[in-house]
Amino acid sequence: MHSCEVNADSKVNVAYVSCYLLVDHIRSLKALLDYEDETLEQLEQDFTVKGHELIPNGGEVLVTQGNRQTFVDLYVDFVFNKSVERQFEAFAEGFGRACPAQTWKIFHPDELRMLIFGEAEYEWEDLRKIAEYEGCESADMLIQNFWRVLFELSKEDKLKFLTFIYGTYRLPFGGLAKRQLKIVRLNMDSADEYFPRANICYGTLQLPNYSSIDILRDKLTHAIIYCDVIGMV
Repeated sequence: MHSCEVNADSKVNVAYVSCYLLVDHIRSLKALLDYEDETLEQLEQDFTVKGHELIPNGGEVLVTQGNRQTFVDLYVDFVFNKSVERQFEAFAEGFGRACPAQTWKIFHPDELRMLIFGEAEYEWEDLRKIAEYEGCESADMLIQNFWRVLFELSKEDKLKFLTFIYGTYRLPFGGLAKRQLKIVRLNMDSADEYFPRANICYGTLQLPNYSSIDILRDKLTHAIIYCDVIGMV
């Protein structure tokens, strides 16, 4: 697993690049688990991340077919937990001073979430108002069919659509009107065989030029219900 960092002096949006790199790392880990060649050790991937040994003498232990799941588990634990442990402890200490535990531990997680975020009101028509298009126009039949299918969905499935596009169903301050949505038409052969794709970093939906609304409905609902959010972006 290789990694890179953004030059702090550049004008690149660090949040976007970090999101892209995270997705790239996850894809690499998935590819590692799916790798079928028995010569996996020839990739010379050892049990280290950014110079940190995941196990004792990890720099001398190569990833093989037999231990790759252990490597992936340790890698994910390091990236999401151990590598930020000190920062999180500092945050938890500061949070505890501002919000003593006895004031909020009496609530269940769902109750606390409701107190913090409130009951979200989704103005779904705002999505259509903010939408931008590439390779198509709002009057195109493909786009008209898309909005018809989206608005027909249950609220639960609409929330899954938001998660598919943005990585979360939660609203930013100002609601859906403050989101960005770009719909890109994919003119491709055998379009009916493909599923929509999303880029959660940019709020982009790539929509194949389906031949009918029924096929669009089937492909879109399948994508938003069964997708692995990170893996599908």
